[in-house]
Amino acid sequence: MKSLKLSIFDISAIAVLLAGVLLNLASSEATTAEGQPVNPEIAAVRVEIQRYMGYETTPMRYLSLAYDATMNINEQVALLEIGFLVLMFLPLVVLLGFKNNPLPRFLVILSSILLLTIASSNSYLLNDKQEKIKTDSKNLEEFLANTSFEQDPFGYLTASGYKLAGPVGESLERMLSQFVKNDQDTITYPILLSLVALFSLLAFSRVRNQHPAIQGLCLFSFIYTFFWLLLSAGIVWYGFLALPLLWLCIVRFFATSTEGKKDMDRHLSRYAFYAMTFVFIAMGLGQRFTGIKMGLAMEDPMIGKRMFDPAHLKYICGDMDEKKVIEAFYPDLTRALDEINRDRSALIYNVGTRFNFFIAENDRRIFKDNQLDYFNQMVKKFPTKQEFTAALSNAGVKFVMVDYYTPSADKTPEQSLVERYKNFMYLFYENPQVELLATDRLVKLNVNGQQQIVKGVFGDAHQFGHYAIFKIK
Repeated sequence: MKSLKLSIFDISAIAVLLAGVLLNLASSEATTAEGQPVNPEIAAVRVEIQRYMGYETTPMRYLSLAYDATMNINEQVALLEIGFLVLMFLPLVVLLGFKNNPLPRFLVILSSILLLTIASSNSYLLNDKQEKIKTDSKNLEEFLANTSFEQDPFGYLTASGYKLAGPVGESLERMLSQFVKNDQDTITYPILLSLVALFSLLAFSRVRNQHPAIQGLCLFSFIYTFFWLLLSAGIVWYGFLALPLLWLCIVRFFATSTEGKKDMDRHLSRYAFYAMTFVFIAMGLGQRFTGIKMGLAMEDPMIGKRMFDPAHLKYICGDMDEKKVIEAFYPDLTRALDEINRDRSALIYNVGTRFNFFIAENDRRIFKDNQLDYFNQMVKKFPTKQEFTAALSNAGVKFVMVDYYTPSADKTPEQSLVERYKNFMYLFYENPQVELLATDRLVKLNVNGQQQIVKGVFGDAHQFGHYAIFKIK
């Protein structure tokens, strides 16, 4: 392969870009984002959107995004599963393309190791009980001290690798945090633009001798992926177009790279790609059919042994009607839904539940406040239980639906949604203006010296449940 040649226009563009980076760094204040108070006006956005991206120092969020999205570091949801093949083989494809050009090859290896080191410092590993362990130095030392290689070989090796990479990633984060002003993108965009300039040169050098259609496919994939990293906040479905494009680039490389060539590295990589593709498809089919979710195997002995939930299967076969299926998943809910649907003029305040699908005229009757942002503003004007309840009633709200798992979406260090949820639920505690209409939570109560298990919201939970529906009198 020919060496990388730069025109006067390339050199001028790089010079302007570097000048902009240096100017931006020189004009930025050396402040740290750690400990900065979060603006309450953007707290809901920080909970809902930024959870897909992570809460590291600003530049680190972007630099670790490809690894985080692939390994589901920030959010563990089946919808966000994109597989490991692109992350595993795309750097290898680029590296093999520069086999006879040592400088680009060195840059690819260095950048890959650096990005992996940065990402692994904010990752996690699973122990033999399927429990997540953050990869900070304290947790890793405790895990390695209590776990031998014989007990958990994969976990032990992974933890050892994280322990080596962790100090490097933490040092880089501390260094970059000195330039971050109030958790803003002061230096993030200059860094990303510098990286895109570097990788653009590498990408162009890699495909310059290819057919124009191949050049267009590869360069468009690269540009689209860059803008996804820059603008998507880590939300995977915004980058769905990039996944098949990058996949096509990898498949095309391995389908044609060994034609007429005796190159052991490329032959081995090609067979490794085919083997891992088969493993990925087999794992994907197994996961989708069985519905296995991380952590549930310890709670449900039937997990992985059934393809469909019994209630779904009976509904498909006509042995269950809609109400019985709803009751199978959410006991006592249909009674509350019947009352809500009888009064079409009543409005509903919804916090996190998905019951709007079962409510008539839900487009005009339901007000969603999943991050309790509206509540946080409203409670400043109506701080007491009586005032808040009266304000809802005066606005036409008669029912309040709450999902008990609402605070679980809060991955922020400051736990703002958790605090709002506690304050919101307190307004319904021993409130004479409100009655509990339905819930699937069971709590332990002492009645006349005897412990009883009854349906309720507040108290020692015997069964955590999913929802509560309150009615304003």
